[in-house]
Amino acid sequence: MVRDILKRVSFLGSIVVAALMSLTMTQQAQAQNPYIVVSSAVSFNVATNTVSGASTTAMDYNTQVWYQAYVEGHLKRNGSDVSSATNYSASSASSVTVNTQTTGASNQNYVLEGRHGVLPRYANVNGCSFSSYDAYGYSYLICDTFSSCSDYRNNYGASATVYAPYRSICWTGNPAGSGGPIRIGKTTTSLQTPTFTITLTNERITGSLNGTTQNVLLGSPGGIQAAVTPSGLKGSYIWAITGPFAMDFTSNDNSYRSIFWTQPGTYSVTVTYAGVSAAVNVQVRVPTLTSFQGNLGVNVVDRGSNCSTIFTGQFLPFGATYSLECYQGGSQKQGMTWTATASIPNVQYISDLSDAGIQFKQIVSVFRKRMNNGRLECFTTRNAQGDPNTGWNLDGTDPYRLEVPTFILGKTVTAPYPIPPELDAPAVALAGRNNTNGAPFEFESYLIDDRFETYVYYFTGSPGQPNFVMPLHIADAGCPADRFDCGVDRLVWQWGGIVNFDSSVPNTLYRQTSSTTNTGPIAATRTTAPRSYDPKRIQDFPYSLCPGAPDTTNPIDGNRFFVRQIYLGLLNREPDQGGWDNWLSNITQCNVNPSCMFGQQGRRLWVVRQFFYGTEMIARFPGLANPPGSPGFNPNVYNSEFVRACYIGLLNRNPDPQGFTNWVNTLNQTGDYDHVLNGFLESTEFRARFGAVDPRY
Repeated sequence: MVRDILKRVSFLGSIVVAALMSLTMTQQAQAQNPYIVVSSAVSFNVATNTVSGASTTAMDYNTQVWYQAYVEGHLKRNGSDVSSATNYSASSASSVTVNTQTTGASNQNYVLEGRHGVLPRYANVNGCSFSSYDAYGYSYLICDTFSSCSDYRNNYGASATVYAPYRSICWTGNPAGSGGPIRIGKTTTSLQTPTFTITLTNERITGSLNGTTQNVLLGSPGGIQAAVTPSGLKGSYIWAITGPFAMDFTSNDNSYRSIFWTQPGTYSVTVTYAGVSAAVNVQVRVPTLTSFQGNLGVNVVDRGSNCSTIFTGQFLPFGATYSLECYQGGSQKQGMTWTATASIPNVQYISDLSDAGIQFKQIVSVFRKRMNNGRLECFTTRNAQGDPNTGWNLDGTDPYRLEVPTFILGKTVTAPYPIPPELDAPAVALAGRNNTNGAPFEFESYLIDDRFETYVYYFTGSPGQPNFVMPLHIADAGCPADRFDCGVDRLVWQWGGIVNFDSSVPNTLYRQTSSTTNTGPIAATRTTAPRSYDPKRIQDFPYSLCPGAPDTTNPIDGNRFFVRQIYLGLLNREPDQGGWDNWLSNITQCNVNPSCMFGQQGRRLWVVRQFFYGTEMIARFPGLANPPGSPGFNPNVYNSEFVRACYIGLLNRNPDPQGFTNWVNTLNQTGDYDHVLNGFLESTEFRARFGAVDPRY
């Protein structure tokens, strides 16, 4: 009994102590006016295009003693969270703030909802067994009954100071870290972002491109500038280009694109910034080749005219040329001439028209052969010399001329620029004087077989270093202008022929014996694609020894030198010019065929044989007066004199007895004077008089 009484007294005493402590604390709190400040603020940063929110729960000193501050931040768009955060104050802090942030969208309403509360720091005091001690009764602000204290029912607007009810109570929630806070209420504030707009422009077009269809030339950069308002916005522009073909960007600036379209078609360019888009359609246009034709002149053999001086040196007397027409420089254009015209659709362009034009490219398969003082020389890159499907090289430069026409809106452009037509006048020098030292040169014969193909190209950029280049064709039903997979057009022409030294032609002393030049109008023809070729200029290749020809250095293999030595040896005098040229002409009719010139059946031997019938020869060697077939022919006399003339006239010595006897016996037995004469001409002794014996024909 006594023990039970003591327990009750002790229990009553603790209640009294707690009550007194509670009364003291309540009186102190009321005296110092405990409160909480709740707030939320939202802002938009134009420079970073971000919407930012900050929600804060702050306590006065008295509240801080008994509670931790709690806050939630919910940044909402269209009623849904786009960013949220939650936090409690630190043990020594009187407030807590949470920040929320999102990328701003155009013309949107953002609402920041802050949810505020406090969490009692102490439990199991002042009679609050198994519960927290709500010293200032903040839970009375929202609780009608203890069962309805879970809702943030009070809305304080953007900010408010909330005073405590001054009533302590045991809070059934849990201490910090293990349960929810006392939910004081919420704050709300809102923000309307500005309306974003994107405007697309081009430096060549007045006004906005938005929603329009613009034009650009194929392969020519078209610039599009995107600008967003309000000004000062920072962020990323997203570019999207749709269409039938791929393209390249020539600029990667965030707000600017210089777009390089490599295929014709219709494209859509869309620029997006912060969810706002603007679009423009772009029609990629191609030029139309409206005409492409040429005219091929005739071959001309000339000596002494201005066309000869161009190719044969400036030292008098002027030489001879074999050329296509007789081009004399200046404005006179003769040879192969051609023109091309093209136009573009007469619409407005976002690309620079002066950046695009047409130009020519010419390729050639050359085969030339000449007899140069006994050396058979060739000029070609063909695999087989007679195969014109090989050995194609660039002719001149690419493009053929650097001065080219560029497009002008509403006009047809004509190439070449500035004065059509374009010209090619191929030619070879036949004889003349070297420009360096005036030394004379002469080619006895020439064979020429040059094949040409001329193309017209559309280009952008620099003519010498284009950004884009494409061969053109004249549009027709089967191959429209905007298709490049159905063929290209070209001018196919040929220059060539055979020309020989011929003294019977007055003045020029050369004769064309055949021609392969397809003289007259040249119309463009269609092919599937430009012919492949070696970009090395044909002009950079030299003449070289023809395959199979001996690399002779002996001047006696040269026909003019040979004829002079026959004069000196058989007639014992220098040749007169007329006779010299006449006998040379009898050899050069072989053109570039060595088997026609050399050997027992060759024209060289035939010429020497004719000397034996001449009066000068008979006067020097009287025994030759009655040749075979004449009434007074005596083999014993004629054969001996024939052999003696060969020794003296060709070997420049008197005959030795054994050799003389052998050759006379041969003539007596066979009567084959050509065989004997060829033996002397092909002998080591005869060739050694003038140079190396071998190699030889």
